Amino acid sequence: MRQAVQQKTVSKKASPPKAAAARVPGQRRGARQPIEQALARAEQSNQRDLLQALKALQHENVELRAQLRIDHLTGVFNRFALNAELEQEWQRGQRSGREAALLLIDLNDFKLINDQHGHAVGDRALISAADYFAAQLRSTDLVARLGGDEFAILLRDTDNAEARRVAIKLCANAPSLTVAESAGNGECLQLSFAIGVAVLAPHFNSVQEWLDAADRAMYRHKREGRGPKLSCVR
Repeated sequence: MRQAVQQKTVSKKASPPKAAAARVPGQRRGARQPIEQALARAEQSNQRDLLQALKALQHENVELRAQLRIDHLTGVFNRFALNAELEQEWQRGQRSGREAALLLIDLNDFKLINDQHGHAVGDRALISAADYFAAQLRSTDLVARLGGDEFAILLRDTDNAEARRVAIKLCANAPSLTVAESAGNGECLQLSFAIGVAVLAPHFNSVQEWLDAADRAMYRHKREGRGPKLSCVR
């Protein structure tokens, strides 16, 4: 009988406690919660980073598009920007008869400036010309460099009389358009230009016809005489 009691005691010790076996799955469920929370926080953080990256990319795209419209030497608009703006104005004119005027300007003897004084002086002459034109216009007007020594001015909501007044003003103030011959001696070169005006007309079938009309007016001024004369408007 003593042996039976001992065997019963041994069998009780050998049986694993049920409570101990039940704690293991419970511990796994508790450990899973911090992991899920960490994954959720990481997902939220990734979403915030993605949104910030998208905003930064959009900002860079806006800046890039703006830079593509600017002439990097003079800081005014370039030919690409001018053509886009002229197209918009031409379409508005076709739809509603909205008025606008285009001025084409060509600096006189610019090649001579480059040949005799160097390209650095030539670059300063272009910058001075761009600054001169921009300073005398309204904030709604647009100044562009077409390339080389050619510039254009788009006057929005402007009829023929107002366009003539602006061109005459540019011509009258032209004696102030100078460029330093060199950094040291203080000598300045007087710059002059030819200018042509074309008001947006109903018979223009395209932007190119508008440009051609202003170009013809500008070359008439060149043929008639050098210098910013008041008779430059055509």
